[in-house]
Amino acid sequence: MIGPVYHGSLEATDFVPVSLLDGREISFTEANALNDGLDPTGWDWSGCGKEKEHYFGVFQDGTLAAVSNYSIRDDVMAFPGIFTHPNFRGCGLAKSALTLAFGHSLQTGLLMDYQTLFSKLRIFRKQERY
Repeated sequence: MIGPVYHGSLEATDFVPVSLLDGREISFTEANALNDGLDPTGWDWSGCGKEKEHYFGVFQDGTLAAVSNYSIRDDVMAFPGIFTHPNFRGCGLAKSALTLAFGHSLQTGLLMDYQTLFSKLRIFRKQERY
């Protein structure tokens, strides 16, 4: 931890996915449609606004509500991005979206590097409790 920020990595053997809601891999075009101008700063900082190879969407009643993705560095590390539409925040959709991105990147042999506010951290590791 650095101040109120958690920064850590996750290997496939430690990954415990959360229960998935309605989620699947989506295109950048679909993900970009979530950016409707309600939170332009959040979208810019989320890491989802720049096109990457893999995007994942979580839907609430058929509406795209959260997106995640990841970028790859040095063919070893994956760095996720996450954005939840302001109307759907606080419903656990980001956890499902991150589970999709984490699972996909770990299945391809990448090490996931994750940084978040400590207050937002949810347990993604089997053996650690915060």
